[in-house]
Amino acid sequence: ELLRRTERQNLELSALLSVSRASAGPISLDTMYDEALTAIRAFTDADAVELWLTEDGSLLRAGGEGVLSGEALARAAAERGTPVVEKSERVSFVCALPLRLRGGTVGVLVLTARDDAAFAGPLELGVLEGIGHQIALGVENARLHEQVLDRAVLEERERIARELHDGLA
Repeated sequence: ELLRRTERQNLELSALLSVSRASAGPISLDTMYDEALTAIRAFTDADAVELWLTEDGSLLRAGGEGVLSGEALARAAAERGTPVVEKSERVSFVCALPLRLRGGTVGVLVLTARDDAAFAGPLELGVLEGIGHQIALGVENARLHEQVLDRAVLEERERIARELHDGLA
């Protein structure tokens, strides 16, 4: 029993570390999504995982593994701001976990499993919330990086325009 619990904790820590590295590393949302989804699939018995992101008031599918269309559940979790857990006819268990950062929802993580106890316990949900927080940080980091790049391009255009204007004058 002790060995089983230790192995489970190692899986949890490994999943958190993997997502942390992906969200803090080079700013590529696709890479982060892939690593996060792989870590979640390794940690849980999830049959399908989807990642939905909020953008301009809309919820857009950012990535996923397995067959799942959890848009309605993702919307419900995003609106409530709390995890939504349901039983489904197609699969035994569906969980939609909002990715919250600074009081707002940046996205939703949707998971399904055939096993009723796959990630229903408080320990599993706690680890998934930790992974979700890391994903939210990575999304925010990538969005801020994109804004910085956009701003740099605008500043360079303004500089070139000033030089052209001054040169013609």
